[in-house]
Amino acid sequence: MNKDSRLIALATFATLIIFYLICGTIPVNNGAGWDGAGYLSVIQDIGNGTFLQNDPYHVTRLPGFIPAISAALLGFRGLDLIHIQTAVNIFLMALSAGLFSESLKSLGRSVVVTRLSTATLVFSWPFVVMPVYYPILSDNTALFMSCLAIWSWATGRQKMLYFTTFASLWVMPGLFVIPFILSVYPPRGAQPTLAQQPRDKLLLLGSCVATLLIMGILTKLFTSLASTLPDEFIVQHSRILNGMTALIELKSLSIAAAFAGALIFSWALSRRIFDPASWNLISVPKLVVATILLIANLAIMYFGVNWATGFKGPPLLHFMYAQTLALPFKPIVSHFIGLNPAVLIAVAGLLFKGMSERTDKGPEIALLCFVPALFFGSESRQWVGILPIAILLLSLQTWSIPRRIWCFAAAVMAVLPALLLKSETLVASSQSMGLQSVEWQYYFSRQGPWMSVASYEITVIALAIFIIGFYFANSIGLAIIRIVNKIKKQVSSEPNRDLI
Repeated sequence: MNKDSRLIALATFATLIIFYLICGTIPVNNGAGWDGAGYLSVIQDIGNGTFLQNDPYHVTRLPGFIPAISAALLGFRGLDLIHIQTAVNIFLMALSAGLFSESLKSLGRSVVVTRLSTATLVFSWPFVVMPVYYPILSDNTALFMSCLAIWSWATGRQKMLYFTTFASLWVMPGLFVIPFILSVYPPRGAQPTLAQQPRDKLLLLGSCVATLLIMGILTKLFTSLASTLPDEFIVQHSRILNGMTALIELKSLSIAAAFAGALIFSWALSRRIFDPASWNLISVPKLVVATILLIANLAIMYFGVNWATGFKGPPLLHFMYAQTLALPFKPIVSHFIGLNPAVLIAVAGLLFKGMSERTDKGPEIALLCFVPALFFGSESRQWVGILPIAILLLSLQTWSIPRRIWCFAAAVMAVLPALLLKSETLVASSQSMGLQSVEWQYYFSRQGPWMSVASYEITVIALAIFIIGFYFANSIGLAIIRIVNKIKKQVSSEPNRDLI
């Protein structure tokens, strides 16, 4: 790492320690949490000599806990394992920030853009709060793997990209898409952007046909789910005690929002399909190697893990359906606060603004692959691996400095409730409150399916303020510069009283 990246890593390390002192750990199962308790049980079983006898859901994510597993083999148990994993998470997040910063420098980003983008990444709920507050989760390792993939891609370390493609499948399902796509695209494209290409009627027709085809597939899937899942399923999804996570009377608006998102995604995907640069920049030899590694990895997972018994994971499509129709644009609202406000700007730039100024296809295609999940699933932590790739794409897009500053400020504001996280959730846990209670919402408002209607309404207002502020950020920035220049001019024009 260069000197600046090392300093950023050290600053991130200190920031995580401060947040650990402020937030503590989740007051559930002695800091392991709900999912974490399951992972902790598997890790301790390994320490006791029982290996790969647990459910496939936890077994397939074990590589995300190698340090904790090593500690368990040495005899550590319980709270000691939680503390060890917390320390590992702090180190990994600091290293991730340093690698991310160095990646942007390697890609030719300015010092200002590099620092703002890295700071925006660091001040994200999954990056600065979750690794210390909820340490026994593979999400934290997923963030590191994503940053490692970006660094390997930006600095031309192809073998490391292959390794990341192989390993990431064992950390969080779907994460492999990021290193896999980056491994077949160069970090510097030379093709013209779509805006510069001639408007060929045949290409336009092809994009329209592809859009209709994709929309047809999504509509068929949606109607199939709707025919089997009643409204009561939507109302009760993730609802605890007397909590409210959905307003079924707004279902029509939610359906309209879902189809609008599907249409936007279908058109964006179709444009990339018929963009020559999307295909011309692919390295066929690298694609062959990455595909072979992926197929081999899938075979190992399929035949090496006992899928016959135990928990295999939730019915994902059913849950995503309920989350999408719970409230209008609830997935977008959830990701705004659960991932980072800047993620929505990166996605908006990808969908509406066209290609990035450098035509780096890798990050664009990688993020585009996750857009359906962002539109149709509100459990943000399931897609946490896209956070670094979204901030990377944001750094490559042609946004002004005032708008980048606004994104950073919004990210900081979204994290500020962590100051009360420890006290409020301790009360909620000790009094066995429902997850939609005000106290638990300091945590669960960022876990989409469990977001209460009240939290949704507050976040919608915050999202509206963010969008308005982003739109006027340039004007506000210019106004501030004029005021500062005017003050400087007045100060310089005053006589020096010390000489009178």
